Amino acid sequence: PPVINVPPRNVSLTEGKSTSIKCGYTGDQPLSIEWLYKGRTLSNSADNRIVLNSAAGTLKFATIRSSDTGHYTCRVQNEVGAVTATAKLTVQVPPQITQGPEAVNVSRGSAVRLTCVAPGWVSRPHH
Repeated sequence: PPVINVPPRNVSLTEGKSTSIKCGYTGDQPLSIEWLYKGRTLSNSADNRIVLNSAAGTLKFATIRSSDTGHYTCRVQNEVGAVTATAKLTVQVPPQITQGPEAVNVSRGSAVRLTCVAPGWVSRPHH
């Protein structure tokens, strides 16, 4: 059966960056390689934002989007068998204020609550 001798590595990048995920493999020919995302076989995107190079075992993203976050599986097979290896792509989205606090009038000494909504990637400190 084929062997994945360079498994794909997890990647964490900011949205809009480019990246590649590589899967190195060996085995008796003929070999076929495919990349899977959410259980479905990937193919080159029409706009060339995502490009697969089977000969090199790479999956290239020209610009990553938040929707690209997830697990990508490299599947290599020949007549003898198949092997898989998976990497996680984490897309970090910079916070952006989508709803800011509104102006309010309050009396001195009164409690006030202001709301601000800013979705995006938040790095959490490790304990």
